[in-house]
Amino acid sequence: MLYRKVYEDLAARNMAHVRAGTVGEQFHYKNPPPGVWHIPTALYTYPLAAKMLKGLGYEEFNQACDIGCGTVKFSDYFRISNNCLFEIAWPYCLYMKAVQADIEAMPVPDNFADLVVCSDILEHVQNYEQAMSEVRRVMRTGGILLASVPNDAPINATHLRRFTTKSIFEGFDILDKQLTPEHKGWLQELVIVMRKQ
Repeated sequence: MLYRKVYEDLAARNMAHVRAGTVGEQFHYKNPPPGVWHIPTALYTYPLAAKMLKGLGYEEFNQACDIGCGTVKFSDYFRISNNCLFEIAWPYCLYMKAVQADIEAMPVPDNFADLVVCSDILEHVQNYEQAMSEVRRVMRTGGILLASVPNDAPINATHLRRFTTKSIFEGFDILDKQLTPEHKGWLQELVIVMRKQ
């Protein structure tokens, strides 16, 4: 619960920059995408993820759960008929019109989604096994999990686990994994496309 409070406070500060138009100054980045705090996700992670999915032959998903959307939704990068946004931090929920929910207890029925998106979420969850069990529960068999995590980042107060290109995800077949380009000041992301067994 302490992490949730820290994240709520962080989200409130981030949204103040979004509303004031000062995101670029915070990241020392000229011309950031408007209305977006999560610049690396918008510019690098999601475009790469969409390219990976298309390269695997996917063109569209019917039902998606975008868990931890922050200020960027994957449906802006890939065709999704019904995209449900979930976020734990209330400031992001208000901004994105997302449902407030924790990845460890999603308010959706079993076998709900053919796509689940977890961008920069899995390294933060307190109970990783419960979170992954919940992701598997809400996914249809053969559904796709699109995850992005910092590559080989050190464990700290908010990054509770470390992922590398050799990480294993129980209950999933890895279809593709790629690294985003390196950029000064931002962690390199590992983007993984997995199919539920």
